[in-house]
Amino acid sequence: MHSIAERLDAYARAWRENDAARLESFWDAEDSQPVYKPEELDGLLTGWQAVRDYWRHNEQFHERVDLRFRDIEEKPLAEDLLLAVFRMRWDILFAPDARM
Repeated sequence: MHSIAERLDAYARAWRENDAARLESFWDAEDSQPVYKPEELDGLLTGWQAVRDYWRHNEQFHERVDLRFRDIEEKPLAEDLLLAVFRMRWDILFAPDARM
């Protein structure tokens, strides 16, 4: 089993690679109604089609993404459940022709 820090690092690499399929691999494919809240949008994205469309759009919208996690603290809640809190920093360079 990977530590939270290792998983967060892998997630950050997926964003750096700007790869929608890699991002999706961090989600539960069995979840029939995923919910995603992009901070730059007013509403929630619900359902796989909306979330996938958003990630695919970002492949063209972002020229470079740098995501970093630090000050990671973990608290076991049960044998197979862990709570983690951390600081996160996004640096995004938008593509020259980026349009919402």
